[in-house]
Amino acid sequence: MKKTFLFTLLSATFLATSAMAESGTCGTDCHWDVTNGVLTISGTGNINTSSSYPWSSSKDITTVVVQDGITGLGNRVFYDMSSVTSLTIPDSITSIGDGAFSGMSGVTSLTIPDSVTSIGSSAFSGMSGVTSLTIPDSVTSIGFNAFGGMSGVTSLTIPDSVTSIGGAAFSGMSGVTSLTIPDSVTSIGNEAFKGMSGVTSLTIPDSVTSIGNGAFRGMSGVTGELVIPDSVTSIGGMAFGGMSGVTSLTIPNSVTSIGDGAFYGMSGVTGELVIPNSVTSIGSQAFLNMSGVTSLIIPNSITSIGNEAFKGMSGVTGELVIPDSVTSIGSQAFLNMSGVTSLT
Repeated sequence: MKKTFLFTLLSATFLATSAMAESGTCGTDCHWDVTNGVLTISGTGNINTSSSYPWSSSKDITTVVVQDGITGLGNRVFYDMSSVTSLTIPDSITSIGDGAFSGMSGVTSLTIPDSVTSIGSSAFSGMSGVTSLTIPDSVTSIGFNAFGGMSGVTSLTIPDSVTSIGGAAFSGMSGVTSLTIPDSVTSIGNEAFKGMSGVTSLTIPDSVTSIGNGAFRGMSGVTGELVIPDSVTSIGGMAFGGMSGVTSLTIPNSVTSIGDGAFYGMSGVTGELVIPNSVTSIGSQAFLNMSGVTSLIIPNSITSIGNEAFKGMSGVTGELVIPDSVTSIGSQAFLNMSGVTSLT
């Protein structure tokens, strides 16, 4: 009986000690250690990308400390570690891999050091507990879905070092109320700011040349005038779809194509809608259900009008002139424009 009790006690002590402290290597000169719920990464260089990190399955880790000397974080290195509440990233880090911190929903404070130059796809996606996000001015590009789903963020700062914003980079940040896009940005990716329904004011700098599909879709909180700068040449499908609070829309004469559903559902826009004579094609449902528009000017540069392009513009009255340049008109392109009395 005494022997059995002693064996059980020794086994329990061994298991407790094993659970409390684990360690190993995670790169050429990188080491990891878990002690009392704290994961510490030390050494120099990059943490290797792995299909399965030794600490990935642990639900006991509450703190992650990456020590100074580590320069790169591999893809998905701390992926889905939802039990972590405290995170330290050192000033030595220059690159953050794809999905590196994705799903760390328990972290409430995030500081990205100003040594970081590149942020991978989905790097911080799903960190819903973070409330404030400052991207350092060392970063030049933001990857696809890099900060997507950070629904708890209320304050967002994008530095003027950033030149391109990847697709869905900030999508689903419904808590952000103020958005400033710096004038260093030249391209805005598909769905980059989709679903940021809390934003009330939007200014697009005149450095931007292309706006991706769904880039600002669902920004229903934006009110007043929407000015698209004359640097923009293409507007993607659904780029501004569902921005029902906008009351005035200005499309510059630099734009040559308007994508499918680009301005659909902008029911708050009133008065005259002028499509500039630089535009040659209007996509399907481009201006669908813009019921507040009372006058529509289609320029003689237009050659094709997509399906349901102006459908539901019930506020347009009087004469509607379709220019001789138009060679194709899609199905139901002008359906339910009940106020039009003359069609040429």
